[in-house]
Amino acid sequence: MGKFGFLKRKRAKETKPSITNFAVGSIYNMAARMLMITEPPSSSSSSSSLSPSISMNSSIGKMEGEKWNVFELIRYILMLILWLSAWGVRLLLDLFPSPLPSSGFLESIVPSAPALPSSEHDDINSSFGGSSGKAIGRALTQVLTLVNDIPVTSRKYEFARDLADKIIEENAKQGGPTLQEINRTALSSGFARTLKLLNSSLNCMQRQQKDVETSSWPWRLIRMIPLYSQLMPSFENLHGSLTNLLQPQSTATLPTSQSQLVMTNNSSILAEKLAQELLWITNKLGMCSAIEEALLQWSTATHLAAFSISAHPRVQGSLVKISALLFKEMAKGDFDISDQARFKALILWLPLLCYAMNGVDSPVLSALEKAEVERVLEKTISSLSRLDQELVLANWLHDYTFSASDWPNLQNCYDAWCDASRKLI
Repeated sequence: MGKFGFLKRKRAKETKPSITNFAVGSIYNMAARMLMITEPPSSSSSSSSLSPSISMNSSIGKMEGEKWNVFELIRYILMLILWLSAWGVRLLLDLFPSPLPSSGFLESIVPSAPALPSSEHDDINSSFGGSSGKAIGRALTQVLTLVNDIPVTSRKYEFARDLADKIIEENAKQGGPTLQEINRTALSSGFARTLKLLNSSLNCMQRQQKDVETSSWPWRLIRMIPLYSQLMPSFENLHGSLTNLLQPQSTATLPTSQSQLVMTNNSSILAEKLAQELLWITNKLGMCSAIEEALLQWSTATHLAAFSISAHPRVQGSLVKISALLFKEMAKGDFDISDQARFKALILWLPLLCYAMNGVDSPVLSALEKAEVERVLEKTISSLSRLDQELVLANWLHDYTFSASDWPNLQNCYDAWCDASRKLI
């Protein structure tokens, strides 16, 4: 019985229908029919009196005795290429099966229930001081995670945002160091998670754009094949199989709940959503007197700062607001932060301020806000060492001269540094 069951499963596996196989088979049959009906024109009208069977048998023989015109010759060559291409694609698909059943498409339609690993659960308990009496901290962390995961088009998105605002505000009103620390820990964790998701989203967007713009020459030649539009599903399926075989680690890793969202066609919308949420969490950290947590993470976000230069203007707008807010708080001196963190923040985010599209109809920052940010930047740069000032101002000068924007203009700070350097000689 086990043997017959194995044979039955094997036969079912072999006869499993496949859209790709059906498409390739249809193309092959179409090419075969077109090759059968392709017949060179006859110079004599006597062939019409022949029987159909004699005409079909002699059609191949005419290929040697008569000359084809240019149109018939080109048509025959193209159909032959199509026929050989269909067989080649079929052979490669058999050698390299497609990973379509596990591509994540069905997972995005029917997502699995999120599970909390035991290690992550233990980390949350330890962050909030154990499982007893810290349930409100775990609840706030869960709500902040849901804000990241819920699509902005969902009617429950505003519900999650309002619930997070309510918990944070009530914790702040209640007062006490314990509730303040709960807000601080949860918001810092939410900032780090949102920062990571935004970085991965922009990375995936740029990688997809690069793949489109710099396609390899073999695929450009394949696109020149006649009737490529009909063969495109098979070629794309083959391209995915070869890519996964040769580059198994080519996609960026994301948390499970967001990995499918980032790879969809709405990546730009997701990046804009995450950037706005990052700005929202930054403002909440400022309300809770914990802005230094965001500043420390902002000074180490190297990849995000690089991706932000070519990001969408709306994404850049949120990141410019975050940078301006953090620079203002850093210049106040209400908290202790190392000179190295100040230096890194300036080096990473000054290029964004120079290259960002600040908008015309609705500017990201007003004229007064821009002037204030310039004063803050000059004050922060002046507090650094001479060598750090030189590096920051040299990078600013390079970005400022090559950008189309006239902000931020740090010429006064640059002149002051030049005067101070002359006095040292």
